[in-house]
Formats: sequence, structure tokens, C-alpha cells
Amino acid sequence: MRLFLNDTSPFSRLVLITALEAGVSQLDFVWVDPWACPESLLQLNPFSLVPTLEITEGEALYESLFICDYLLAQGKGGLSHPSRDVKSLQRYALGKLLMETAFKKVVNDRFSGADHALSERGIVALQRALAHLEILLAGKEEAALLSLPDLCLAVALEYTRFRLPDLFAAHAGPQTLAWLIPYQNRPSFVATTPQRLKAQPASLHLL
Repeated sequence: MRLFLNDTSPFSRLVLITALEAGVSQLDFVWVDPWACPESLLQLNPFSLVPTLEITEGEALYESLFICDYLLAQGKGGLSHPSRDVKSLQRYALGKLLMETAFKKVVNDRFSGADHALSERGIVALQRALAHLEILLAGKEEAALLSLPDLCLAVALEYTRFRLPDLFAAHAGPQTLAWLIPYQNRPSFVATTPQRLKAQPASLHLL
């Protein structure tokens, strides 16, 4: 299998962490700039987005959560599938939307300027989301099994801190910060920071 990715995409990072935690045995990397619409990526994904997983020649999956679900089935265990428990699904949804909103905010700033209406809307949404997360995490006990919803939320928080440090510092509450620490210290998170991924390793086992 080959994973098309870049070094700062939170969606790519979620897939990498899932692969590591699930014990996927072999995964090669193809580092691309999706904004440049490289032909190798377009042949697999008409949207020219990362991550894109080429399973066999010409057969691919895209959209990070679908890729994660597929890799969970290929791995050796150690990571649980999303629970149907309402609280778990709430964290899953909040993590995915937090990741998408922070990413869109960064893109809007890049192409339209920080004073654009969509950028302002993104800031307000992120502030509300971080406040709501404090409520969701209040009294939450540490999960017995590592789960994809919690990985998704942790990656989203890490990306928000990375790209929007002032907003994160001002609005991430104590429950959120305490909850995030064990994830930041996991080997899978340490190995996949944007700083580490700048080296563009050739495959998963080189992380």
C-alpha cells in the first residue's frame, strides 16, 4: 500500500497515527503538494487531496476517516473501532469538525486574508468548540482502550495548537489540556509531528 500525504496535513497525520497504533505492517509514503495537483495523485483522487491511500495499482481510498477504518481492519490490534456510545461519537464529531474548521481557517487566511468573513466565522466556531469540549471532557475517565474518536480529537487539538497558537492558548481549558497530555507523549504522536515529518521518510517503519 502507498499513502499520498504531506507533512503538515492533520488528516494525513491522523492516518499515520492510526497506522502506527493499529500495527499496520507495511505502508510506503509518497510525499506530494496537493495544491500543485500532481498527475500521480489526480489519477487516484480527482479532488487532489491528501491523504489518499493506494491499495493496489489504480485502486485507492480517500477521506481520512475511511482510510483509518480500512487500516484498522488491516492492523494487528491495539486500537478500537469507534464506539456507538453517544459520548464517544460526540468527541469523534467534535474532533473531525474541529480539524476541518481549523484547516479551513488556515486556508482562508492564506488565500483570502485573516479579515475575510469566513475566517472570522471560523475563529468564532473554534472558540465555541473549545468551550464545548471542556463540558464534554468534564469528569471523563481515562478510556481502557485507545480509540479512533479520541485519536481524531487529539490530532485536531494538536493541529489547532500548531497553526493557531494564540487562539488555542486563550481558549483551550484545563480539562482539555490535561486530557491531551497522554496523547502528546505517545510514540505515535512524537514520531508524526510536522517537524519530524519534514524529513519525509519513505515508509511507516522509518518513522
